Amino acid sequence: PVTVTVAPMLSFTETHEIQLSGSLLESMLYGSLYSDVHDVIPLIIDQADKGNYSYVSTALLPSILEEETMATGMHMTVMCAERGDTDPSTADYSNINERLAEIERADAEMELAICRSWGIELLPRTDLDPVVSDIPTLLFSGDYDPITPPQYAEKLLPTLANVQHVIFPSGEHGQAVTSPCSNSIISSFLDNPTGELDASCAATPPAGFLTPADVIALPHLRQALAARGFAGLLLFAGEIAPGLLVGLFLLSVIPIYGIGWLIGRLMHHHRAEAPGWTNSWSRVAPWLALAAALVLLAFIGLLVFTVGATLMANQNLLLLGAIPSSWRWIFILPLLFALLSVLMVVTTVALWWGNHRSLIGRLYYTLLTLASLAAVWGLWRLDVMRI
Repeated sequence: PVTVTVAPMLSFTETHEIQLSGSLLESMLYGSLYSDVHDVIPLIIDQADKGNYSYVSTALLPSILEEETMATGMHMTVMCAERGDTDPSTADYSNINERLAEIERADAEMELAICRSWGIELLPRTDLDPVVSDIPTLLFSGDYDPITPPQYAEKLLPTLANVQHVIFPSGEHGQAVTSPCSNSIISSFLDNPTGELDASCAATPPAGFLTPADVIALPHLRQALAARGFAGLLLFAGEIAPGLLVGLFLLSVIPIYGIGWLIGRLMHHHRAEAPGWTNSWSRVAPWLALAAALVLLAFIGLLVFTVGATLMANQNLLLLGAIPSSWRWIFILPLLFALLSVLMVVTTVALWWGNHRSLIGRLYYTLLTLASLAAVWGLWRLDVMRI
C-alpha cells in the first residue's frame, strides 16, 4: 500500500491521507467504468505502476469520500428485498479469473450477511418477472456499462411489444440526457412513440485506448492537480507566470531600441565603434532579444492553449497531468529559447568587450540577458525542456 493525499474538492474541504492498496485501486478502476474514462484506464494503470497516482487522487479516490452521492443504506435495502435469498454457491464463475471470482464470492457473502442482519423482507418473487407491456418503450444501453450491459436489456425485449433498443458502442452506465445524440433520440421518441427512430448518431464507434505514446506528461501540472484538484491549474499558472513577465520585459526592446534609433536619426547622432568581431554582435543585439521574447511568449501561449484545449476535450487526460502527444512540437520552442539566451550571453560579452552602445544601454542589455537566463532556469525546473 501507498499513502495518497486527496486534496479538498467541492464536496469536502479537508485534505485526506488514504492508504491505497491494490484491491482499493482495482475497486476504483471498476467504479470509473460507470463514467467516460474507459479510454484512459490503460494509461491510469501504467502511471500507477510507475508511481504516479495523480489521477487516482484527483478523480477516483474522492468518490469514496463523497458519501452524500451514494445512499448505501437504500441500495442495500433494495438489493436485499430483491435478491436477499440468493445462494452464492450456485453462481457460475467458470469463465471468470479465479482471483476476481474470489472477490465476487466474498462480496456476495458480505451482502447476504447484511441482508440477514437487517432482516429485510423479501419482495414477492413475481415482482422480479420481466415487465409485460405493449406501451411504447425506449431502452438505452452502453457497451462499456459494467453493471447493466446491453445483454440485460435484450432479455426484456420478448415481453415488450413496442420496444426500441438503442445501443451506444461508446456508451457507459446511463445514456439518457448525457449527450446531444441521446437527447435528440428521446425527443423524437416523445414526439412520436410508435414511429421508427433515427438512432444513427448512437453508432459512433468508441475512441481508442490511450497509451503512454499518445500523451505528453507534464510533471508539474500533474503535481499541481494532485495537490489542488482542478484548482491546481491556478497553481500551475503561477509557475509559468514568471516566464510571461520575462517575455514582456524582453519585448521592451521594441520601444527602447525603437525610440533610441529614432532619436539618433533626428539628432544625426552616430556612435563610433571600434572595429573587430564585436561589431556584428552589437548590431544583432536587439534582434536576438526580440526573437527570444517572441519564442518564449509563443511557447507560453501555446502551452496555455494546449492545457485549455485538453481541459475542454478530455478532462480525464488532463487530470493525469498530460496533454495529447500531437502537441509535442511546441516543446522545441524552449530549446530554441535557450539557444537564443546563450547567444544573448555572447552578445552581452561583446557589448562590454567592444565598448558598444552607451553604459546605460549595456546595463539594460545585461538585465535582458539575466532575465532570459532566469527564464531558461524556470523552464528547466518545469521539465518542459526535457520532453
